Amino acid sequence: MNIKNKTILIAGDSWPAGVWGEDSDIPIEPGISSHLINHGYQIRNLAKPGGSNLESVDRIKNYLACNPTEISDIKFILFWKTEFFREIWYYKKSSIWPTLEKELAHGYAQLKEHWVYRPYHRLTEVSQQWQVPIYVIGGASDTVWYDDFEKDFPGVKIVCQSATNMLINDCHRIDQPVFCEFISGWIEEGDFLNLIKKNITTNQDLKILLEDMDLAKQRLNEFSDRPDLFLPRRSPS
Repeated sequence: MNIKNKTILIAGDSWPAGVWGEDSDIPIEPGISSHLINHGYQIRNLAKPGGSNLESVDRIKNYLACNPTEISDIKFILFWKTEFFREIWYYKKSSIWPTLEKELAHGYAQLKEHWVYRPYHRLTEVSQQWQVPIYVIGGASDTVWYDDFEKDFPGVKIVCQSATNMLINDCHRIDQPVFCEFISGWIEEGDFLNLIKKNITTNQDLKILLEDMDLAKQRLNEFSDRPDLFLPRRSPS
C-alpha cells in the first residue's frame, strides 16, 4: 500500500490528543499520533482534551468543510469515543441544549440510549457526505458492539471496542462496556448526576444507573491500579 502523502484525521478527547503538562506547549505523552507518523502517515489531529463526542463530530465536519482540497488525501478518520455526559459541558450554553435537556426528562435508560448512539448517526452522515471511512475506538468510553453495526451505520466501523480492556487483558472486546465513568469533580461541573437523579422515572431506570455507576467505579480502579498504562510517562528530572 502506498501511504505517501496519505492523511489520517484524528478526533476525540485527551486519549488521542496526548497529554500536556501545566503551562507547556509540548505534549508529555503525544498519544497515537507519533506511532502513525512513524508509519509514514501525515496526521491532522483535531482531538481536544476534555472534548465531547458531538463536539468531536462538529470539529470533523468543520475541518472537512473548510479544507475540501485535502479530502481526497484522507485515508480514514480515527474517532475516539468518550463519556456521553460530556455533552453537557459542550452544549449547556448552545442552541442544541434544549433538545438534550428534554431528553433528560424521559429517564436515564432512554437518555443513555440516545446519547450513546447519537455520535454513530452523526459519523455516518459525515462518512456518507464526504466519502471517508471512519474507524471508532473505545477510549474514555467503550463502544457498542453487534454484528450488523456497519449495516446500521454505513461508513463507520468499530475497530476497538475497549482500549482499556485491550491494554489490560490484550482483548478489545468487553462483555460489560463502560459508557460513562462518573468521575468525581467532572460530573459536578455540568451537574450531570443531579439532572439525572431528578428525572429517574422507573425502578428500572434507577437499576441501570446504579449498575453503570458500579461499572464506572471498577473502571476507575483499573486506571488507578495500572498507572503504567493510563498515566502519562514523564522523563526523569
